[in-house]
Amino acid sequence: MAKLLYISSGAYETGGYQYEKFLAETLANSKGYSYSELRFRRQFKGVFQWMLLFIKTFFSAKADVIVTVSRMAWPVYIRNIFTKTKIILILHNHDESDGKPSLFYRSLNSFLGKVPQRLEDRFRLVCISDYWNAFFKSKISNAKQIITFPNLFEIEKLIIFRGVAKKSPGLIHLGQWSDKIDRKAYHLLVHELKKRGLAYYFSSNQKVIDTDFPISYFETQEAFQKQMCMAHVTVVMNKVNEGWPRLVHESMLLGTPVITTNIGGVKPLVALGNGYCVTSIEEILAIIEGELKPVNFKALEEFSYKNAKQYLGSLNLFLNGS
Repeated sequence: MAKLLYISSGAYETGGYQYEKFLAETLANSKGYSYSELRFRRQFKGVFQWMLLFIKTFFSAKADVIVTVSRMAWPVYIRNIFTKTKIILILHNHDESDGKPSLFYRSLNSFLGKVPQRLEDRFRLVCISDYWNAFFKSKISNAKQIITFPNLFEIEKLIIFRGVAKKSPGLIHLGQWSDKIDRKAYHLLVHELKKRGLAYYFSSNQKVIDTDFPISYFETQEAFQKQMCMAHVTVVMNKVNEGWPRLVHESMLLGTPVITTNIGGVKPLVALGNGYCVTSIEEILAIIEGELKPVNFKALEEFSYKNAKQYLGSLNLFLNGS
């Protein structure tokens, strides 16, 4: 039986991890492959830690098909230069101003510029939306090697929350706490929300200390979803170009409209759900205090686990050698 290995790293189970794991598992099941997962559950920061991750990845990258992510692309490739292993690289976004060390993007851009054409029919890059598909065509000459697989959800479960949660007009969800948020913008927004007597919170699946922002820690995804469903709106202000943020999509599926100042992949997502893309704190406040547009559930609900098969078509052809 052919083997598919999903290999990644990270201390926490983020939305990106959920996406990657679902894609790898679903693809393995659709082909009847045995599935295994290897996740190095820690943060690797700095040159020496990256070297350690490189070594760990190199010696682990053994399978007929390997699904991996940007930091592990080179060791997976080098380990399998002379094998028949097929490599699927998942990239959520690409923003060289996101604060990562310049070495990270030099390495990634070098990989994208050299490796796909060398591997030819043994390589595919998977991105999360058509927006990023178009972007990566500027990095890879062979458009056939770029495949879009969207974020998918267990829609029925979210609809249940949507039907029972009681909305709280005075509660504002500030999105997920992370290093990507625009802290200056959030400080300005929080100041205005406080003046208006509104409650607000960031959500997190890890305990956070040493911050003056209110952060709600949720031990389960269900608790996080229930609370977000009760919020009046979700406001997302990040410093980097996002991919197709799972939290943004999830919020709208739960019936909580989204306001974002971000660009990149989040812009078409917010437009699809009938949300708001703005350029100032004043616009955000006006939307919060006004009558909200209804969420476009029909468009968003197309991204269901039940529809996974239709999005796997190109990857299945790739594994079939077509």
